[in-house]
Amino acid sequence: MSKLPKAKTADLVLQESGKELLLYNLKTNKAFCLNETSAIVYQACNGETTFAELKKRSHFSDELIFLALEELKRENLLEEIYASPFDGLS
Repeated sequence: MSKLPKAKTADLVLQESGKELLLYNLKTNKAFCLNETSAIVYQACNGETTFAELKKRSHFSDELIFLALEELKRENLLEEIYASPFDGLS
């Protein structure tokens, strides 16, 4: 994976709370609270940042980044289709 998938921003209200990021989806009336790690990954999902850049800047392991991306995918917070390395694993 070269570039990170783009995160959804339309119809979302975002608010930083300490190191966490609170998101509220205006269409589904669903709220999300991203911990510090997931918030950093979400904010890096701008369509420009590469996986390697995020890894170098954050000092996160590959697995931690993939886990955060998987959570964002599961909660439908990514605009682009993201093929997780966890697909097919139980």
